[in-house]
Amino acid sequence: MVQAEIDINRRGINSVEVPSRVEISAGDTLVLDIVNHGPPVHLTLSSDNSASFTEFFHENLYLRERQEFRIPLYENAFEGSFDLAVITGYGMHRGTIGVFVSRFVKKQEPVLEVPPVGIPSPEPERSFPVLIVPLLLAAGIMYGAWMVERVDLLNYAAVAALSGAVLVAWLSRR
Repeated sequence: MVQAEIDINRRGINSVEVPSRVEISAGDTLVLDIVNHGPPVHLTLSSDNSASFTEFFHENLYLRERQEFRIPLYENAFEGSFDLAVITGYGMHRGTIGVFVSRFVKKQEPVLEVPPVGIPSPEPERSFPVLIVPLLLAAGIMYGAWMVERVDLLNYAAVAALSGAVLVAWLSRR
């Protein structure tokens, strides 16, 4: 969260005082702390070139004393800048903030692998269950024989061998 203070009516009626530049990271939120030092005023916040950084482009506010306005930036925004205009007096007074966006970079903490004391090391990878191959081979042979001979017992045996292969494969992964 980056905060920028905007002063209204401090130097005179409808005067606008803004920072000339604000730096912010993509994915962060620009918080405008708008302070009115005089009578209530209508205020316009506008940006013509911010579409690639945020959904914000225009807002009309009625400012009594103080108001906070948030402008969230896209996390995937590229580096660049946009201008944010603060307008009072129905367009007579204007202040422009240059918002400079830097690319968001997640900081990755190094992972140190220290084996815990008293905890056994993980099991080694299991090898391929060899029993699956003969079961699948037997199922294929029995199914082929059933196609030729049409003996139902061969079909049942082929299904049983295939089911056995599936069961062996499933149990070997546990």
